[in-house]
Amino acid sequence: MSITLFANAPSPSVLEPLYDAPVFPDKTYSQTYGDFLRKIEEVVLNTLIRQKPLHAREAPFESLYTLSEMLVNGLPRSPELLVEAMRPDYLDRFFPCHLLNVAILSCKLGLDLKIEKPELVNLVVAALLHDIGMMLIDPAAFFHDRFLTQKEKRILESHPLVASCFLENIKDEFPWLGKVVLEEHKRENDSGYPRGSSGELHRYSRIIGMCDTYEALTHTRHFRKAFHPADSIKIILGEHGKSFQNGLVKTLIDSFSLYPVGSLVMLNNKKIVKVVSTVFGNPLKPNVREFDKESGAEDVIELSKNHTIYIQGIVMDEKY
Repeated sequence: MSITLFANAPSPSVLEPLYDAPVFPDKTYSQTYGDFLRKIEEVVLNTLIRQKPLHAREAPFESLYTLSEMLVNGLPRSPELLVEAMRPDYLDRFFPCHLLNVAILSCKLGLDLKIEKPELVNLVVAALLHDIGMMLIDPAAFFHDRFLTQKEKRILESHPLVASCFLENIKDEFPWLGKVVLEEHKRENDSGYPRGSSGELHRYSRIIGMCDTYEALTHTRHFRKAFHPADSIKIILGEHGKSFQNGLVKTLIDSFSLYPVGSLVMLNNKKIVKVVSTVFGNPLKPNVREFDKESGAEDVIELSKNHTIYIQGIVMDEKY
C-alpha cells in the first residue's frame, strides 16, 4: 500500500528520523521502541487529538500509515520489540505505551494469521487509534488507585462513542476505522460495551479487542500489579473464554506462547533463563537465552528441538 493517500496530505517528514533506526541495524530494540513511542505522542496526541480534523485530508494519516508500515515491515526483522511491549510497566507514559503495545501485539497476531500486508497495515493503524476516546474524556474518572464508582464506570465506557463521534468527519474515507474504535470493547457473547450496539464485529475489532485485553492484564494499572503473561493466558481461557473466537484464542496462544517473550522461567536443570522468542504452534517450548555470569557468554536454547530440557515453572518478581 502506498502511504501517499491524498494529493494534498501533509508531508510525513515528522517520521523521517525513524528510517535509520529501530529495526534497522544501528539501534537497540529499546531505542527503537522509544522512537516509535515519541512518534505516537507527536502524531496521535499532539496532532490528531489537539487538532480535531474536519476532513481526512486534515488528519495526519500519512504519518499514521508510515508508522504502521514501519511496524509491519520491522516486526518480523526485529521481533525483540515484543520484549518492550511486554514490559509490565508503562514508563510513566500510559497512553502512548498502551497504544504502541496493542499495535505491536495486533501486528504480531495479524502476521501469524497470514493477513495480507495492505489489510495488516490498516489493522495496525486501527490499533494505534483504538483508545483515542480515552484521551477525550475526563482522566479523573479512571486515573486513581481504587475501583471505579458506577458514575466513573459510565464515563469510562462512553469512550468508544466519544471516539466514534470524533472520527465522524472522516467516515467516508475510513468507514472501518469508526466501526473498530466503537466496537473493539464488544465481545462475541454480546458482553462488553457500548451496550445496545449490534451486528457482526469487524475482524480488526476482534483482533484488537483480544490484544487490548491481553495487554491490559499483563501491565500494571493504578489499582493492581500486572498479571504474569502465563496467568493472563489462563484468565483469557477462563473468565474470558466465551468472549473471543476460539480460533483467535488459539492463535494468541500459538503466537505469544504460555511463556511469552520477556518472561523469566526455570528449566528442569534449575537454571533461570529468559524467553527471547516464541515458536508458533509450540506454546510450551519457546526459545530461551541462558546467561553465564562467569564468562559473560549468552546461549540461545531452542527448547522445541531439545528433548531433554524443558520449562519447569515461571519465575515471579515484585512487578507481578
